[in-house]
Amino acid sequence: MLLSTPPAAPARSSARTARTSARTSARTLLSRVHGAMARSRLGRHLRIYILASSCRCAAWIAWGEAAPFQLEKHAQTAHIAHRDNGRLAVLSADVADALLERLRPWAPTQLGRRKLVACNPNVRLYKYGPGQRFGRHVDQSNRLADGSLTEFTLLVYLNDAGLEGGETCFYAGHGAAATEVARVAPRAGTSLLHAHGARCLTHEGTAVTRGVKYLLRSDLAYG
Repeated sequence: MLLSTPPAAPARSSARTARTSARTSARTLLSRVHGAMARSRLGRHLRIYILASSCRCAAWIAWGEAAPFQLEKHAQTAHIAHRDNGRLAVLSADVADALLERLRPWAPTQLGRRKLVACNPNVRLYKYGPGQRFGRHVDQSNRLADGSLTEFTLLVYLNDAGLEGGETCFYAGHGAAATEVARVAPRAGTSLLHAHGARCLTHEGTAVTRGVKYLLRSDLAYG
């Protein structure tokens, strides 16, 4: 399974230094973001976790580039948001199960009377180059084959080196003048959970200004 077969790791000393630096950076980011969420009560809508190693992230990127990505591009209309990015989708219960097990210690385990039961096996991989973005939109809930309902979007950021732009921004309303309430910059190996369906905040993926952004997408389902 792809998640368990990353490419060979770099030399031990450089790998240890890189991992230590990455963990420090990620923990600093999480501390700042979670503090801001607590003050603004955004924790009801957004959660961030360290989910994947650099090797696993690199494996996903390599797999996507070998596939290769398919361009998804359409202009904004009254019903859909502007979108311009590379996209791949794979239907894999194995990958979904692996993601779920990584998230179980931190993800909300229950919503009302419904319990966390699955990650959506429709796993998507996205690629954004310079100038590409995903305009303001909301994510809808979907009913899975087992009858469970998706309630959270799961994004896993796969890289950040050499990347500028590409933040995920959230807004307090749906109009063009809505106030920005959170901005999450990609950090390799971190995941972002945000509520969708009726609880979804309007959000967008801002334009990449330098480098390439890769991210993995699934959903958490409750039943």
